[in-house]
Amino acid sequence: MMTTEQIRVLPKTERFAYYELLAHLLIIDFQVTEQEQRLLTEVGSILGLSDQEQQHALKQVNIDDEIQPRVQRLQTTDKAVILAALHNASMADGRMQAREQGLIDKIHEAFEAKG
Repeated sequence: MMTTEQIRVLPKTERFAYYELLAHLLIIDFQVTEQEQRLLTEVGSILGLSDQEQQHALKQVNIDDEIQPRVQRLQTTDKAVILAALHNASMADGRMQAREQGLIDKIHEAFEAKG
């Protein structure tokens, strides 16, 4: 697992890409619970993103978005760490919805295609 210090030194494009993937995952089921909202805020802080940057990133996310461009921006981040973190995040509300699992599967496929 990456430490907060390791995460904060990642290039900003990677931190934004991860935050956008997380946001995409949490909105894919058309409902963001209080637990999920807290998680987004907490992760944004860990990533070193200001409130404005978090809001900007959230505005960039649409559930119909292709995820490959975001995965492509993750150059130095270990894919296993990202997938595990997203899996854990999907359980923030106590359950993983089928749409959340489907998105995680797509992200995994995008990592595999990336090489």
